[in-house]
Amino acid sequence: MINFAKLTELHFWFQIRPLPMSKGFTIAFTVFFLLMITAKAGLRIYTSRMKRVLTKADKKLFDLIQSMLVTMGFLGILWTFCAYEGIPILSARFWLILWLAGLLVWVYFIMRYYVLEYTDFKIKRAERERLEKYLPKKSGA
Repeated sequence: MINFAKLTELHFWFQIRPLPMSKGFTIAFTVFFLLMITAKAGLRIYTSRMKRVLTKADKKLFDLIQSMLVTMGFLGILWTFCAYEGIPILSARFWLILWLAGLLVWVYFIMRYYVLEYTDFKIKRAERERLEKYLPKKSGA
């Protein structure tokens, strides 16, 4: 049974030589981090198939998400491997806290890009397309 009270203790998070993870937790962490890497691959396939439809802003947004997924996925796999092998400093639980903090910062910057730049780009593009339908086109003759 998991003792959730330990999660609030600093000693639990900052032990240099933590107790080994159970097999269930090791598998769960590995599957979670592999899903992140798989999601990156799926997103890459999607963007390559939709290359003609996507704008520069779309590509930048997808690139930001892909880089976050692959980086955090590989760092998570590395931490899980170190925890499984019991490597003293590298298997410490505070790396998981730092990983989560890094993920939250990265998600913040992606959301900031989406809210500030991406939506502005989409609004300006829609306005330009609305105005261009009234402009004369070059004749092919």
